[in-house]
Amino acid sequence: MAAVRSSPRSIALRVGPGSGASGGARIGHDGGADHRTRDVGGGHCPCSTNTTITRPTPRRTRRRRLLRLPTLTLRPAAAGGLAALLLAIGIAAGVLIDSGSGNAPASADLVLSRIDDGPAGAHGDVLVAGDAREATLELAGLDPTGPDNFYELWLLDEDGRMIALGSFPVGGDGKAEIELPLPVEPSRYRYFDVSLQEDNGDPAHSGVSVLRGPTSS
Repeated sequence: MAAVRSSPRSIALRVGPGSGASGGARIGHDGGADHRTRDVGGGHCPCSTNTTITRPTPRRTRRRRLLRLPTLTLRPAAAGGLAALLLAIGIAAGVLIDSGSGNAPASADLVLSRIDDGPAGAHGDVLVAGDAREATLELAGLDPTGPDNFYELWLLDEDGRMIALGSFPVGGDGKAEIELPLPVEPSRYRYFDVSLQEDNGDPAHSGVSVLRGPTSS
């Protein structure tokens, strides 16, 4: 049987009443306006009457467009200039940091000496931070505290003004090391004072000072 070409649309195969050479099968476009026919050669066509053959329509593949980013190329002279600029910025930042740290106030190490009722070997130091916001107290040679007493650090002035900074115990070795916040600048007072307090609920100074030292060197 001769090959028959058709469009991708559905085609209908119509077989005539005769199957001989004089008879013929007609193949036409189904639904089209132009119904051209072609005789199929002699012989019996195995197709049944009004058989419809459908050919799938090929799918078109959509190509994806890739986004191409521009490439940045630095010439040797421009790259060298950029490197020099970054180096200059780094040096300037280092100078600013060093100058800022150089302006920070230095800490002060102040000596506390025995007075009045203090033990013979009592001594201590107050290390005031550069920003005057905290102090580190290091003491030695004190009598150990018991359940009924404690020591307290004060800022004291000659006119009787005082402010309590914090209380602390002392162990059997007679030593203590504590850090205390400073609510005011020590320079507003004249002395650091360490007192021995009775644990009786009275917040006032006991009048028993064991160590004292100036608030400035």
